[in-house]
Amino acid sequence: RLVVAAAFVFCWLLTGCGGERKEAEPGPFAYDRAEPLGLRDAGRVNDDYPVEIRDVSFAAAGRRVQAFLVLPPGRGPFPAVVYAHGAGQDRIAFLPEATWLAGRRVAALVLEQPELPLTGSSPLQRIRAERRRSVRTIVELRRAVDVLQSLDRVDGGRIGFVGYSAGAR
Repeated sequence: RLVVAAAFVFCWLLTGCGGERKEAEPGPFAYDRAEPLGLRDAGRVNDDYPVEIRDVSFAAAGRRVQAFLVLPPGRGPFPAVVYAHGAGQDRIAFLPEATWLAGRRVAALVLEQPELPLTGSSPLQRIRAERRRSVRTIVELRRAVDVLQSLDRVDGGRIGFVGYSAGAR
């Protein structure tokens, strides 16, 4: 089930991230691709290591998304992977896998996705809260693809997704 869910989300991301559309698209996952990414780089977090790990953030779904940008040595362009951790974890969870892949010439964007509390006491309120959380997560993942596509060192046509547990929903 996890693999099927991850494949479904990955395909959904790929179909939603193509094209040069300027205006926002309709639907629950709509966002304006022309909106600035607001990519901020707080600097490299590791020294004296061929794989570069950078502390970055970008704008998505009305908030700043923290991430680690993991880059292989060299100029690229490299294929890339977006990582989404499970519930109760943080962006450090997938850092070993991302650096392992970077050693094999694959870049990565490892996202921090804090859990939103499911507010409301009735089942309907909780379902609506879960829907809001899922929509926000998908928009953040799509913006992560936009970030990777904006980088010269990344091959924007070769971007994959890995999610575990809640990150694969």
